[in-house]
Order: sequence, then structure tokens, then C-alpha cells
Amino acid sequence: MIQALNMGGLMEQTIQALRPGLVQQMQQAGRANPQQAEAAVGEVIMPALRAATPQMMTGIADIWARYFTAEELRQMVAFYDTPLGRKSLALMPQMTAETQALAQRILPQILQDTISKNRDALRQRGIQV
Repeated sequence: MIQALNMGGLMEQTIQALRPGLVQQMQQAGRANPQQAEAAVGEVIMPALRAATPQMMTGIADIWARYFTAEELRQMVAFYDTPLGRKSLALMPQMTAETQALAQRILPQILQDTISKNRDALRQRGIQV
């Protein structure tokens, strides 16, 4: 299944999709200027993420085996061998990165609004907000 899904290629695409966010996080945390952040991510963080790919792939295989039968995995391989399946695999890392960016952008405000609207209920539960 790992080979059929080109998981190594997907991991590399995912790592590449994470790069801009990692650079931005390093800058926002006040740890580096843009050039320093780009260099640090490219020279230190990206190689470390790539080095972890085999470990990640083993973990992913274990997770998939827990949730899918061998027959289901064969069906998935057949799907991913279709044009739509290949398209979804190609787009998955970018779509995941965009989804994560969206969540990072909108969830803090939603959380803040929810806490503000439910301050009394949270305090009744012993939570200081």
C-alpha cells in the first residue's frame, strides 16, 4: 500500500508544503529575520524532516493496518490507480497544508469568541479565564 500510494513522494510533497509555514513561524516567534529563517528551515529543519520519513512511513503503515482490512487496502490501491485517485494523491499534500493554514487562521478567533461567550460557564467548572 505504501508503494502503491507513493507515500515517499507524498511525504516529500507534504514536507515541501510545510516549508513556508515553518519559515513564517520562525519569523513570528521573533527567532529570526526572513533570511535567517529561510536558511535555518532549509539547512536544518527540512533535512531533519526528510530523515524522519522512513519512521513516519512505518508508523503510517501500522495505522492503516489497524483501520483497514487487506481487502479494503486492495480496493484503495485500485482507486488510487485511477485518474481521479492519482489526482487526489497529487493534490493531497497541498490541500492538507491549505486546510491547516485555514485552521490556524480562523480557529484562534473562534476559540477566543467561544471563551468570551461562555466565560461564566467555564468559571462554574473551575476554569479560570
